[in-house]
Amino acid sequence: MINSKIIQFDNNRYSIIFLIFLTFFVQKIIIIKLLGLFIIYFFYPFVLKNKNEFTLKFYIGILLFSILNGFLYLDRHGYYVAFFLSVVFWALCYLSTKQVYYFVKNSTLNDVASVIHLFFFINVIFWVISYLKAIKHYHHVFPFIVHNGAGDFMKSIYSNSSIAMIIFSFFAIYFVAHKKFLFSGIGFFMLLLTTYMSGIVIFLGSIIVFSFTSVNLSLLKRLLLFIVFPFCIVIFIKTFAPTNYEYVISYLDPINTPRKIISFYQTFNYLSESVQNFFIGAGPGNFSSRVGFTISGTYVSWFPHEFKYISKDFLTNHLSLWNPTILAKYNDGTANQPFSIFNQLLGEYGIVGMLLFLSYYFVSLFKISKNTIGIYLVVLFLAYGLLDYWFEYFSVIPIFELIFLCVSSRNFSPNISNITTKRRRKLRINYSQGHTCLTRTDIKH
Repeated sequence: MINSKIIQFDNNRYSIIFLIFLTFFVQKIIIIKLLGLFIIYFFYPFVLKNKNEFTLKFYIGILLFSILNGFLYLDRHGYYVAFFLSVVFWALCYLSTKQVYYFVKNSTLNDVASVIHLFFFINVIFWVISYLKAIKHYHHVFPFIVHNGAGDFMKSIYSNSSIAMIIFSFFAIYFVAHKKFLFSGIGFFMLLLTTYMSGIVIFLGSIIVFSFTSVNLSLLKRLLLFIVFPFCIVIFIKTFAPTNYEYVISYLDPINTPRKIISFYQTFNYLSESVQNFFIGAGPGNFSSRVGFTISGTYVSWFPHEFKYISKDFLTNHLSLWNPTILAKYNDGTANQPFSIFNQLLGEYGIVGMLLFLSYYFVSLFKISKNTIGIYLVVLFLAYGLLDYWFEYFSVIPIFELIFLCVSSRNFSPNISNITTKRRRKLRINYSQGHTCLTRTDIKH
């Protein structure tokens, strides 16, 4: 049974509708995503009238730039599909973030925390179901020992295990910030068993960096985070997921250059070829994006062949690194995927797109963040940006932004059950000044 002190809604209707939206929007099937978005805007359409704060200016900027930039290539045969999907994807990002920000800003602390807890429990339940499916498939109680693909089953409610790993890492950080170490441990354990090694390596690396840079840690805690914790994780993975461990070790060989690194070289070489490439890139869907791979007909089998489109820039660069022919000869895995939000922004939108990201997304996050955990989350998110086109998945970004808003404020208190009922109804999160309105007088002693 869920502890009633953990789940306490002040505004049941709004919180439950938002939870339904969040659960639907992170699903793999686009129809379910759109249904979730429709539900919350059906009940709360007035959210669109609110000011565009937080990271919303970035989405507006990149959406308008996508439209203007894409017009340059509409004379290309078949490009209209890439153009349409790119614009729609950025619009969906804007609409989802609008609801996330409005919910956090206009809900009680109690409601926000309760939604995150319930969403976490949903993730855990479906992760357990995923684990049982892996046991059944590999006929082993710990299938990661048997096959390195067992972690692919650990996707919980998401489209793949890489998304699950990253979101469970956000949960782990959120619960550490609120001193709920049991829940944090559960989240960390579950992210490990996704065996998404590139993400796990980045997560562990960020913890090591955090142990050096945080000014609030004692010497003992620094040593635990820098030496003991990573050592235990390495031993755990080597013991229970040996093939995944060998996969990571294989890329420590300098002769074996991952194709992801080659993809970054390709992007920078492309930018240096002309002034147009440098400033505005190849255009939406023309160089490196999930849209580009989808409409190429090589990334998914369900895309209609008659709408297939491949630009020359995409064909000679990132598609040459990730296609059925090359995958038949070489290993796949994240280390060989050209997927990255940086490849997308630079390759398709040039330096203008990257400046929009840095000015209106990255800087916006740092302006709001008032503590070490918030800054750590921003840096971790940027590092995860090396791994995939997260803006086009509509799963990682909403959860990151929700949890970031909840942990970035200096005064966001985990002791929500101690707030008087009368006061809880009045409390509202106010991020216009970068902090919540919760004070010591709101807490019973």
